[in-house]
Amino acid sequence: MTFMARSATAFFLQVSYGDMVRKRNSAQLALGGCSRSPVNSRSLSSDDRLQRTVKRQHATARDDPSNGYEAVATKFMERREQSNIGVTTILRWARALSPGASILDLGCGHGVPLSMALVDDGFNIYGIDASPTLTAAFRSRFPHAHVICEGVEGSSFFDRTFDGVLAVGLIFLLPADAQRDLIRRVAQALKPGGRFLFTSPADACAWTDVLTGRRSLSLGAEDYRATLGGAGLALLGEYTDEGDNHYYDAQK
Repeated sequence: MTFMARSATAFFLQVSYGDMVRKRNSAQLALGGCSRSPVNSRSLSSDDRLQRTVKRQHATARDDPSNGYEAVATKFMERREQSNIGVTTILRWARALSPGASILDLGCGHGVPLSMALVDDGFNIYGIDASPTLTAAFRSRFPHAHVICEGVEGSSFFDRTFDGVLAVGLIFLLPADAQRDLIRRVAQALKPGGRFLFTSPADACAWTDVLTGRRSLSLGAEDYRATLGGAGLALLGEYTDEGDNHYYDAQK
């Protein structure tokens, strides 16, 4: 997914997860996709264009909490399983936590390849995804992991605390205000010293998810940095993986 992102995770894969978008897009499956297409790489300099995108995203969230990924779940799983983009970056980040640490995967999809790599490395994984098909596949593959089918915006898992929270190919599927609110909720759910890793293009831009045809929105690095700081999270670094997905790594 290039942009599979999904949160019904969104992504990477380019499968570049590359913001596969969300794990889903494909080709890139790359999570981040603003720069991939001249049509989708426009700067958010037009207030009218941005407002239209935000309105479409709010309508999408009301109509389908999976942001279109339930309808393409089978295709998403087929594409995502063709790529391990992002695994090296995720494991390097997770290994800075304590062995067996609890990690919440937002927009976990069916768990391949990211949750699978973390489970194999001994971490205690919790997953959230709004696609019934994807969460069923996750539960079948990882019967001892914790997964729930619901939107990340109001998930009951935020009543818990975690050592780490992961959101690959997901956050840009949400409207701007919902993205900022999610970052604040993650900050509250992290234990002291906990880490938050998420993907979104460094540029402020909007584009169309190649699998779902829905619009995605990156607030841009400046906005994400300010939101993280306002939520009490210190930005430790920004990284790019082999699928050109852009990561933000923050700590409480």
